[in-house]
Amino acid sequence: MRRIFDLLPVYDKLGEAGLFERMAAKGWELCGGGKYCWKFRRAEPAELHYAVAYYARSSEYAPPDEDELAFRELCARTGWEFVCSRGYLQVFVNRSANPLPLDTDPELEFQLTDRMARKNAVFNAVMLALSLALLWFMLSRALDDRLAALVSMDAFIRPLLLLGVALFCLGDIVCWALWRRRARAAAERGEFYASRRIARVNSAILLLPLALFALCVLGWLFWGGNGRESMRVVITVVSVLAASAAGAAVASRLKAAGAPRGKNIALSALTVFAVCVAVSVAGVLLTGRAAGEAGAPLTIKALSGSNYDYAVHTETDGSPFAELYSYEERYVPFGDACPEPGPDDDVSAKLSYSVLRARMASVYPELREGVLHEHQGLTEECAAAPFGAEEAWYIEESFPGVEQAWILCYGESVVYLEYNRELSAENCAAIAAAFG
Repeated sequence: MRRIFDLLPVYDKLGEAGLFERMAAKGWELCGGGKYCWKFRRAEPAELHYAVAYYARSSEYAPPDEDELAFRELCARTGWEFVCSRGYLQVFVNRSANPLPLDTDPELEFQLTDRMARKNAVFNAVMLALSLALLWFMLSRALDDRLAALVSMDAFIRPLLLLGVALFCLGDIVCWALWRRRARAAAERGEFYASRRIARVNSAILLLPLALFALCVLGWLFWGGNGRESMRVVITVVSVLAASAAGAAVASRLKAAGAPRGKNIALSALTVFAVCVAVSVAGVLLTGRAAGEAGAPLTIKALSGSNYDYAVHTETDGSPFAELYSYEERYVPFGDACPEPGPDDDVSAKLSYSVLRARMASVYPELREGVLHEHQGLTEECAAAPFGAEEAWYIEESFPGVEQAWILCYGESVVYLEYNRELSAENCAAIAAAFG
């Protein structure tokens, strides 16, 4: 048994028939159809003739009705044997050397094919409008907060995925419009139109969103960062595709076995639900990776020498442009994160900082300007040498719990640091060793 994914558009009936004939010549005979593929079995190489027809009332969950069986019987009388169906596609084979054509009226054939293709075009038009609206919204947000966008894997993945969807839908609509114009002109001349070139372009368009999808997954795996929202979107898409394929496979098998329509729908729906749950659980496990607390460049212990076990929270994110590492360490009196302090323990210290590191040299000025812009009007330039930095700004914060903060620029990274105690020379040296 061999399966081949079907990338041809719905209007390329001649392309589908040509695929079956080439496979038959290689010793693979068509025996069935899946949700996104055709199934072939081993056979002697033969010169067979295939034809594809439409039956709009065909159901994926019920055996063929009387009209559909009558249509197949009519085709069989002219030498066209029914092979398999997939949705409203009906595939026939003729083993004679010079068979009579299955379709004889170009105008009627154009109307039937265009009716089926128009449904797909309307769906693509809706998806195109939706993806462009979401893309515009995301890009406008990224322009409003460029600093967050530079260090966010979500801000990198989601626009790429939406761009791939938009280009795919647009390409599919354009190809359908070109085919429709040429097929109608051919039908008016009493001819059938072979859309080989347009169909090949339409099939190749699918490679674009797949390439962008692969780039997003590789970026999330190798560039680091959370990207949890984006990867959940990706996993949702994967679960929908996998579930629909599994549900269609079950429906096809039950239909072939003559199962009642209600039973077929119920078991197919149960299969879809089970696959969605399985993929979703796998997705939660995959996207639930947490930032490691070990290896923090700077801790309260390094600044104050305290041995008390403070609560620590870390968060990382990153894109191909820059990465972010955030660290917070403090006493949490009403939680299980910290043990009870002893009589001599000083738990008043609080440390937090964010490190934004440019992965591309051209991005560093944007990081620097972004951090300074967030605190404009509050910064006062101070000596950078004690911190081992190129530039340093002091900020006297006014909100509770933070008495002072610093912005430190190191040529490759920008550090925003809050510490609720005065810094000694030893503290500055520790900061310089951690980030310099």
